[in-house]
Amino acid sequence: MSEQVELLEVSIDAMPEERFDLDFSYAQSVEYFNELYNEGRIVNNSFEDDIWIVRRLDYESLTNSLNFKLIEGSMFNNNLPKDFKKIVKCWSMELLIETKTTAVKYYSYFHRLFKLTKGFKEVYKSELLKYLEYEDITSHSKYNIINTLCNFFNYSNLAEGESYVPSLLDFKEKIPNELTVRQLPPSREVLYFSNYLDIYFNRLLEKSLNTNDLDKELFLIYPLILWWRLGTIIPMRATEFCLIKRDCLIQKNGNCYVRLPRRKLKESRKRVQLIDKILITESMFELISNYQNLTEKFGKTTTLISYRSFKDFNRPNDLKRDVNQFNRIVLDRLIEYFYKKLETYFNCPIQLENRLKPNDPRHIAFISLMMQGYTPVEIARLGGHTAVKSQYHYSGHSEYWIDCEVLKLMSKVKNISNNFSEGILSNDVKLKAINTIAPEGKKLKIGYCIDEQQRCEARKCYYCRHWFITTQEFLEKKETIKKEISNSRNRINEFANVIKNIHNQFFQDELERMSTRSIKDLKTNSQAALNEIKKIAKLYSNLEEKVSLND
Repeated sequence: MSEQVELLEVSIDAMPEERFDLDFSYAQSVEYFNELYNEGRIVNNSFEDDIWIVRRLDYESLTNSLNFKLIEGSMFNNNLPKDFKKIVKCWSMELLIETKTTAVKYYSYFHRLFKLTKGFKEVYKSELLKYLEYEDITSHSKYNIINTLCNFFNYSNLAEGESYVPSLLDFKEKIPNELTVRQLPPSREVLYFSNYLDIYFNRLLEKSLNTNDLDKELFLIYPLILWWRLGTIIPMRATEFCLIKRDCLIQKNGNCYVRLPRRKLKESRKRVQLIDKILITESMFELISNYQNLTEKFGKTTTLISYRSFKDFNRPNDLKRDVNQFNRIVLDRLIEYFYKKLETYFNCPIQLENRLKPNDPRHIAFISLMMQGYTPVEIARLGGHTAVKSQYHYSGHSEYWIDCEVLKLMSKVKNISNNFSEGILSNDVKLKAINTIAPEGKKLKIGYCIDEQQRCEARKCYYCRHWFITTQEFLEKKETIKKEISNSRNRINEFANVIKNIHNQFFQDELERMSTRSIKDLKTNSQAALNEIKKIAKLYSNLEEKVSLND
């Protein structure tokens, strides 16, 4: 699991994946710093140093630096907290973990604007806006500058952000042709990962059962299974997953729960009450419990994931200092390890830009909850957001969710979970098998009904499991069928837009209660979207034996 060279520029988001808590964040950042030092990515050996020398991943002989010497709040703005430099260092460490060496560029933006605004004094906000408007800067750079500052203010929760962030976001609206939402990998690549992860995990389990000897590689894959299956239903941060306690499982009144390591915050009228005990299925409970039992023999661990169970596998010289804890850097290595398996074992290479990151399941879970009709407050409580408006950042992934739901339903209908090699997500179709024999049954306007009793399951025959079409007729009527698929997807998008608009209206004033009408509209449109998705999945499944819906 050696470090992979990162040549792509990773864009920064306005919303950070983590949030700041002085004691916790400082301890976590020092641990991350030590790991990066042990790996050779950071040259100096102390988090307390005022200059960090960071080795580049593309050219190891070259380095960049992060200079914290001038980051003293008292130099410009006495209203900044006394631990301001420590906050900036912890935020910078998050950047190094999330964006690799691109973090150096984003920190340079921050450093420049910190000086320009004299420590983010409100009276200098106009100077910053003038700089963005009139300085000779590309739109792409302006976008990243704004996101850098918003990311910092949302991470640190400093009072100065209340003045700066709204103005910066207003300015960003004027920047042309820039994406404002974190882009997930294409749904097909995500489903490759998910499908083959399940296959590989089950093969390792079966092999271990047949030989009565646990395969050592199982202890590398099991944490990924837990990260993926838990993370895509419960919107948790990667750090939250890594820090789930060993004794996280709870059984009460016939229900199963998992406790998440969410930090309690002071009560506030503006804050959503967070929940840390979350209901899970019995099968998820058993999956976690089985992992606990399998890894018990490796000794003490404070986290659910036992780092001791795999620390020597393929990394005999690993110098990680705290072997009692699992962390996000190690999770990143495990994800990278499995992507190598996809290439070598399954012959399914995934381009670097299309690979999942540790926090991506959180995005998937958020949009899934939204599209299932959960209210913004319910989602905030499940996602660990203290402010409902934080979810706005995640509302742009509905197309991804639709594609994934179609594929999952197809897998259930046709048991085609192993058949992702051709791709099945777009409106275009191509011949996959030849079948020119007309079946026995009633001829319809398009296709045949092959049920003797003609028990209709849908208003349109396309969506009935008794519907059949020959290859020849399919080729003749392909454009009509494609139009039907396109119309159905448009209807889903309309329902999805209604759901997003209801959420967005609530984001305008998160202290207002959602009306009973709005909640009802959420549920109605969610169910309508799901019903339409089921119809598309049935149609795709009926065509699957003949065609691949290839992008």
